[in-house]
Amino acid sequence: MLRFEKGPIPRGLKALQCQKDGWRDSRRFWDPILRDQHYLCAYCQRRIEPQNERMHVEHWAPQNPANQAGDGSQNLRWSNLLGVCAGTSGKERHCDTAKGNQTLYLHPVEGQGPSPREHLRYWVDGTVASDGRRSSEVQKDIEILGLNARILKRGREELLGFIQQRLGKGQWTVAALEREYKKWMLDSAPRAPEFVEVAGFFFRRWIRAAARR
Repeated sequence: MLRFEKGPIPRGLKALQCQKDGWRDSRRFWDPILRDQHYLCAYCQRRIEPQNERMHVEHWAPQNPANQAGDGSQNLRWSNLLGVCAGTSGKERHCDTAKGNQTLYLHPVEGQGPSPREHLRYWVDGTVASDGRRSSEVQKDIEILGLNARILKRGREELLGFIQQRLGKGQWTVAALEREYKKWMLDSAPRAPEFVEVAGFFFRRWIRAAARR
């Protein structure tokens, strides 16, 4: 899951927010939504584009939460709108398709809730898991979003393999690792690399290990 800064609300969106589902049919707002996310799915971190049928506009807090009354109109605020992928990979479901109207604990937007960066850890086989704090809530989010779907685990594993091959077997200094880390930060390019938070997780771990040597 990403953690990113949400930019200013686009002009004209406030008027559409007064119309239930009105914004959903206006694709001109899709690019601003994705621009803040550097064109990655807010949940699985795979590439999505505003003109792609895989792109969905998602409410972090659902408009019609499961087992709750009300129309959810209060959840049409800008910070609640995310760009996510449809989440269909063969028989597996993840992201938008898997989440439905379920509620989450972790929030991708800075300042809007518990940070995925502080609660998720990644293993070398591509698995994502709780770091042990608030593990029941975090693990529930992982299951709701299907973040351990095979296609996602494989993508994360392949990314780690690519980075390790790039780094080679030499001992890197803290400064050198930090320079490499900056290349993988979310704001390093308009379109960030897929699974960018996975790269960040391992670089931070390698930097800590180098500092102890």
